[in-house]
Amino acid sequence: MSVIFFCILLVILGINFGLIEGRINGIPREEELELERQLQILNKVPVRSFQNEDGSIFDCIEMNKQPAFDHPLLKNHTIQLQPSSIPKGLFTTEVRARGASKRTGVDCPMGTVPIRRTTKEDLLKAKALSTSFTMAQASPSGSHHLATSGTAASPPQGFYGVTAIISVYNVTVSENQSSGAGIWLQSLVNGQLDGIHYGWQVNPTAYGDHRVRTVAYWTASSGKTGCYNLLCSGFVQTSNKYPLGAELQASQPGGDNAHTMVVIIYKDSQTGNWVVVESVDGGHVQIGYWPSTLFTGLATSARAIQFGGEVVSPPGVPPPAMGSGRFEPPNLQRTSSISNIQFTDSTNRPYDPADVAITDVGDKCYQSKYLGDTQTGAGYASLFGGPGGPSCM
Repeated sequence: MSVIFFCILLVILGINFGLIEGRINGIPREEELELERQLQILNKVPVRSFQNEDGSIFDCIEMNKQPAFDHPLLKNHTIQLQPSSIPKGLFTTEVRARGASKRTGVDCPMGTVPIRRTTKEDLLKAKALSTSFTMAQASPSGSHHLATSGTAASPPQGFYGVTAIISVYNVTVSENQSSGAGIWLQSLVNGQLDGIHYGWQVNPTAYGDHRVRTVAYWTASSGKTGCYNLLCSGFVQTSNKYPLGAELQASQPGGDNAHTMVVIIYKDSQTGNWVVVESVDGGHVQIGYWPSTLFTGLATSARAIQFGGEVVSPPGVPPPAMGSGRFEPPNLQRTSSISNIQFTDSTNRPYDPADVAITDVGDKCYQSKYLGDTQTGAGYASLFGGPGGPSCM
């Protein structure tokens, strides 16, 4: 596995739990004042607010006043309300209907976007994440686990996007654990690492509950900037119905692969922005995007793509299941999968990864297996997962 993937993965996975708990329990007065200042910046004056069924408070913020535009590189940014061109021919109607996630959206007025209200604890966790970025490999204690398939090398022009259908499972985790799956794109140019990630996660430390939620992450300049979801300025949300951190319907571990999410991440051929589109209730919805001006390498293209599962567990604690909790290749129903994988070129044309070398990464606890073309409705697919438990320690 490439060094750059370990770097970006460990930023996403590596919440330093002891650091988080210590900072929350005893915050120096000067740091507390700085957190209050940041909260005033992030929590904009809402048009309306509401608390949904899971207890999360969302504020409907005017789109052009959302936290993204506090970033110095986005002061004169023109909002991209819709994709200039979604890659054509990605999924048949049958595949799109099979993969489309079903969820209850929020109801913010047009021209506003729903943003989960940020707390002081959220900012402390975000700070711990940025601190953990300096880690360049998995911890010796084995607290970070991954089972992924990914590109072994980049074509000369790089990659301009990826689409896939991702299995979603309601994994049981303890308070200081997380388990999830998704897609990563990254680039390393002149020593500067850029990366973006989108998928799902069960993470009570980050969200305060054990629900399955969408998760986004970005980093630039080798970890000097970036964060989860909207805990800093950068990601521009455009959907007034589907916020980052929204709850997903999920299958139960040990059961069949019944619930999925269709994810499309691509570099818009006109704006250069990295756009996130999901297929929800049978239609394509632009969730938002990362402006290209945030990045160095990703401003041009991605050099590596990874897809699969990830788990974090404190040292000495048996880690949770990943995905379905099973790894039974080539069974696509009982094993977690990333299916219908396609990449996109610089013209937003999708293509199968038939000629792309893809390698698998795993450990004694969790495994991955790239199946290639399954010759079924799943197209090009990869399996990942494992039961976790004491045998992993």
